[in-house]
Amino acid sequence: IKAERKKIVLVDASKKSMVDNIDAYISASEHFLEKGDLIRSFEAVIWSWAILETGLELGILKKS
Repeated sequence: IKAERKKIVLVDASKKSMVDNIDAYISASEHFLEKGDLIRSFEAVIWSWAILETGLELGILKKS
C-alpha cells in the first residue's frame, strides 16, 4: 500500500480528507504491526486500500 500511495495524486482538492485518511490508516497499520496486533494491522491496511480504490473509482484520485 505504501508503494501504491506514492503513485496517488489528489484530483479534487476539496476531498483532501480522503488522502489524509489513507495515510492515517497506513500509519495505524504499521503501529498495530509493531505491537504484534496482526488483526488490527490487517484491518487498517484493508481500510486504506478500500479508500484508495474508492477514490480512484470516483475520480477523486488518480495514479501519476
